[in-house]
Amino acid sequence: MNDTSDGENPTRHRLLAAGRLLFARDGFEGASIRDITREAGANLGAVTYHFGSKEALYHEVLQTVLTPLRDRILAACSAPAPPLERLAGVIRQFFQHLEAAPDQPRFFLQEMVVDGPPPRPILEVMIPVTRAVAGVVAEGQRDGSIRPGIPHLYVLSLFAQPIYMALVTRKLQGGFAEGLPPVDRLREAMVEHAVAFALGGLRAAGGEPGGDPGVLSPLRVPQAPEGSSS
Repeated sequence: MNDTSDGENPTRHRLLAAGRLLFARDGFEGASIRDITREAGANLGAVTYHFGSKEALYHEVLQTVLTPLRDRILAACSAPAPPLERLAGVIRQFFQHLEAAPDQPRFFLQEMVVDGPPPRPILEVMIPVTRAVAGVVAEGQRDGSIRPGIPHLYVLSLFAQPIYMALVTRKLQGGFAEGLPPVDRLREAMVEHAVAFALGGLRAAGGEPGGDPGVLSPLRVPQAPEGSSS
């Protein structure tokens, strides 16, 4: 029987919630249809009935996770502000999204360790996102506020910090590192650190107040002094 309520199917909704929980925890291969339907309180054929396949369920879960991130970042990229300020907004929006979707870093981690191309929903979201952020970087390079370099590599660096920090937050709070702010102020400190760290690396030497003329171009590799060991 197709149990609907106000146009929304409760069984389908429970399957999405169960899939999101188990895919994030166990990965696509590790989360079985039996486990998903048990978690959702549905019969074994419910995934096929509502989605067609486990892969289709996984793709829809990815869309629910990634679409809000896309919207946040594209909005930050189009804000009426100089490039560096927009990139600071991108980082803050990424952190805010991860706070609202704490399971998302695990999805990123799961996909990074699996061979093969990313699933279609990831490509459909991340391609326009990376292009938009790289466009902001390139704009800053043209106006002299951002140092030379490959824009898409800068994008990878900008995205890496929020994901990594979100993954290790529990370890940090458990005493993994010393000298951190109290737990209730840790997230805010991490966000502002990531923004300052990223903008410090992006800012062109002398391009804006506070630019460090001694910072090397990212395309120059310093040579070790003669006689030193590698």
